[in-house]
Amino acid sequence: HALATVSKELSAATALARFVAQEKARGKAGWENHAARAERMAGRVAGRWGFGETFPLARLSTDHVETLKTHRKAEGYATNTINHEVKTLSAAWRMAKTARCAVNVDEPRFALFKVTSKIRSLSPEEFQAVLSALDPASPLPGRGGQALCARRRVQDRGRAPGGPRPVPGADPDG
Repeated sequence: HALATVSKELSAATALARFVAQEKARGKAGWENHAARAERMAGRVAGRWGFGETFPLARLSTDHVETLKTHRKAEGYATNTINHEVKTLSAAWRMAKTARCAVNVDEPRFALFKVTSKIRSLSPEEFQAVLSALDPASPLPGRGGQALCARRRVQDRGRAPGGPRPVPGADPDG
């Protein structure tokens, strides 16, 4: 890999840490999320693949980015989460390049996964857990009437069409 003429070399972990510090100093929303991603990519999270503390940013290539994506997918991360990590790595790489740190002249391709859907339905077990946590006597936080309608839709599941709504606190079998 050819290197650009530069003043200093950085590890990928250091570049990520500097990027996080810069985002925090600028008061950017979400810098905490960048920090968590940087920790994972640096290999500081047990059981998660990372570049390691000493991997030179100048060696970062498209193959390394693809390796990161492959490992994250195997670890069970969602496509959106992996894309966020790739974006964080890309931003740290661009920041280092702008600061004239050693980077690969052949810019890595920070390709993202195509996101087909962001909607996820609750499993029957999750639905029951949410339903049992709702107190019909207390208002749901959110958008006023819409929240009340949502609670009624939840309460109406399993009720015969046109049948009576359950009475809060009453025994449904009695």
